[in-house]
Amino acid sequence: MRPRRRTRGGRRGLLACAALLCACGEPTTPPVPAALPIVFELVRPGSLYRQLFRTTGDGAADVLLTGVGAAPSQAAWSPDGLRLAFSSPPLDQPLQPSRQIYVQDLAGSPAVQVTDAAYGARFPTWAPDGARIAFVGGAGAFSTSVWITAVGEGAPRRLPNTLNAETSAISWSPDGEWIAFSMGTSLFLTDTTGERTVRLTAPRPCGDREPAWSPDGARIAFASCELGSSAADVASRSVVVMNADGSGRRTVTPDSLHAYTPTWSADGGYLAFSATRRGAGRTDLYVIPAAGGAPVNISLHGEGDSFFPRWSPVIPATPVP
Repeated sequence: MRPRRRTRGGRRGLLACAALLCACGEPTTPPVPAALPIVFELVRPGSLYRQLFRTTGDGAADVLLTGVGAAPSQAAWSPDGLRLAFSSPPLDQPLQPSRQIYVQDLAGSPAVQVTDAAYGARFPTWAPDGARIAFVGGAGAFSTSVWITAVGEGAPRRLPNTLNAETSAISWSPDGEWIAFSMGTSLFLTDTTGERTVRLTAPRPCGDREPAWSPDGARIAFASCELGSSAADVASRSVVVMNADGSGRRTVTPDSLHAYTPTWSADGGYLAFSATRRGAGRTDLYVIPAAGGAPVNISLHGEGDSFFPRWSPVIPATPVP
């Protein structure tokens, strides 16, 4: 079954930019235009929690986003690029394990808590109308589901066919009709009532997770895990792209990277993701053409680990502080 899709108009194309390749190392000039920010999480050495930063990947300094919670993570841009939803412990208790969803207006308004889930709330994703947020939340002490809440009003609604969804990133389709999520070792789609569920990928020994819809709704990128061939190489993770109906699966990242949490550029031409290079302990941000090619390390910091990049869907009309 192929989900119905509609191309979203008004998308901004990326500025043309070429990457310089070096046979002896990684490309050093990222194919990322200025003014198309990526928000990501940075864990500094010795830190107990993550901070949100913004990068444009063009050589400009990374910018710390202030006023976005005590230990924010799993950020998601609103469709207009002016707000961030994220998961955070209580703002005055950064080490608390329980998390809720907050929304931050990047023009400077304080973060607003939008969920009060009994068993916590994580991994927000916005509806295309900007009025609703889906998230992964507890459905009991030992189970999770996908939920939907209206931003700023009403109680969240659980989607019944998503019981035991993985605590992992989810993604709302650009036409607003489907939410992609992982359950077990497969990817699924659910409609917004939670009554129709479509399996996208077959069960795998290691699993497919972290789906991300392309801006035109035609493709889904995700992280896929393969069992290793030896005890020293237990598993590898790659970014994979497939058609929205589950066909045409292809790996776009090289074997030299353990790659995960993909996010699309606004025109669908590139993917950003987190990855650890084999033999190296640090996790960095990379960008790669969605059609495949050489990945480019865009991390500018000299220490710490970068996780969960999320590319802005538009150039923000209001500059990010």
